[in-house]
Amino acid sequence: MKQPLPYDRGKQILKLLALHEPLSVRGLSQMLEPQINPRRLRDALSRLYAKNLITKRNDRVFGGAGTFYQTSRDKRAREEISALSGVDIKSLDRNHPRHTRRIA
Repeated sequence: MKQPLPYDRGKQILKLLALHEPLSVRGLSQMLEPQINPRRLRDALSRLYAKNLITKRNDRVFGGAGTFYQTSRDKRAREEISALSGVDIKSLDRNHPRHTRRIA
């Protein structure tokens, strides 16, 4: 399998978050194909966060704290996420429940 281009990783991450949100860094790294260096994943998440395409949430998990990422609720961001990831905007419009099952 050929290596994805660096800008393709953002699209992969957005698609995974749109389909399986919220996800932790560990959850994302297990789902990305081919595997990505954890530092590169954090860099990609930082760029998506800076563009307001994703949001971070800190939740208590297993007696500790965990950071989970999910797609932004902003309408402009949902339109851009839909265009980049190919996920239907209607599936992105669903409510983001306050308490959801998290994949750590």
